[in-house]
Amino acid sequence: MAFNISLIVNRLFYLLAKPKLTGWIFISLALGILIGFTGQKDIVVQLQPLGTVFIRMLQAVISPLVFVVLIHGISAHSKDVKQLGGLAAKTLIWFIFASGISLVIGAVCANLIQPGVGITIPQNADTSALGDAGTGKTQITWYGELYTIVPKSFFAAMVDGTVIAVVFCALMMAVAILTMEDRQSADVLIKFFEAMQKALFRVIALVMNYAPIGIGASIAVVCASQGSATLIALGKLIGSLHLGVALFLLIVTLPTLLILRTNWKEFFAHIYKPLIVAMTTTSTEAAFPITLEEVTKYGVPTRVAALVLPLGYNFNLDGAAIHMANSALFCLQAAQVQMTISDQVVLLLYLMLLHKGVASVPRATLVVLASAAGKFGFPVQAITLILGVDAILDIARTGVNLIGSFIACIVVAKWDGSFRGEEWAMDMAAKNAAVSNVSVHSVHPAERDQADVALVTKQDV
Repeated sequence: MAFNISLIVNRLFYLLAKPKLTGWIFISLALGILIGFTGQKDIVVQLQPLGTVFIRMLQAVISPLVFVVLIHGISAHSKDVKQLGGLAAKTLIWFIFASGISLVIGAVCANLIQPGVGITIPQNADTSALGDAGTGKTQITWYGELYTIVPKSFFAAMVDGTVIAVVFCALMMAVAILTMEDRQSADVLIKFFEAMQKALFRVIALVMNYAPIGIGASIAVVCASQGSATLIALGKLIGSLHLGVALFLLIVTLPTLLILRTNWKEFFAHIYKPLIVAMTTTSTEAAFPITLEEVTKYGVPTRVAALVLPLGYNFNLDGAAIHMANSALFCLQAAQVQMTISDQVVLLLYLMLLHKGVASVPRATLVVLASAAGKFGFPVQAITLILGVDAILDIARTGVNLIGSFIACIVVAKWDGSFRGEEWAMDMAAKNAAVSNVSVHSVHPAERDQADVALVTKQDV
């Protein structure tokens, strides 16, 4: 399987020569990086609201989309509650396996590169930027995570944007519809959620018109705020994480694609759009709508993707796992704390338990690292060193988080026996029917150019 660089170059040339949405995103990325490194910092950072608005528009759709898609996917295609339970069990088994591999990768990279050796920890460093994580006020408890999953009310989950709580409410509603004795009423509800799903995808298509501006502004601010001096000072830490990213692709992603007999070129063609959105906004949740659309195009039934993706935001943070193992050992090395292999195994098990489900906690990785600081004997001031390059690290770990979730959808669908099966074909037929019902004259030309973002075309099938 040769790596055809000329094919990729030709594809990029085509996108830039006749730019549609994807082409404009690449152009905005290049301009954003150029402006970020060459422009005046005080002026460039004023572009931040343009990027924030894009993230907010996507976040406004996430909770209702998760709720509607999950209910429709499960209630319309699941045979019974037992099938749903089996799907959830397969999903969690894969999450545990992938997270464990990711933690080991992070530890291996830290041991190879030794990013913390020679680094001086500022003893009087200001830890206020860590918030409650720096003071130890934020405690991770099993009942705290349980309260996060089970909200006080459905509306509270929607307003707070707590995805795992929205998933809980959606699962309750889906199970209720599955077990209703009045099937006529159940069918009416299923049709209602199907219509809502179509409407929300149209909203996403409109929001994506703004993507080039939001993405360009976000990457410009990141480049301007970090600067080259900070990157050089902590270059080994940055390099260690990016080595972990490369190893994740080589050890987890490529072998998984080969074992599942899926085409890597086709995989890249479907993942690169959500990957760009996730990495430039440093938010996998912001990329959820387009990730859901692309993973279903690829061959995963909506029923599977609608469950795996939201759960992955809390239980399958592969990039965060690599980062936390790498950063914890960085802090220990900087504090000159000697760790044996057995000590590192204990550390990885500790991180494995803590990082599951903490995505809803503000500055979640900092909370986990601060907790590890007290248990494994390095000062919390060591974490402030990471803050200097956290924005750069966040881009890499967010990208891996998204790749991990995309892979998880494929693995679970293959395991479930539904990958590109009859159920998926029915999903695609329904979406194609929705496309054919849209009058060409009623759609703005700019939206027609971007139909590949939020709608499934016949060529994709």
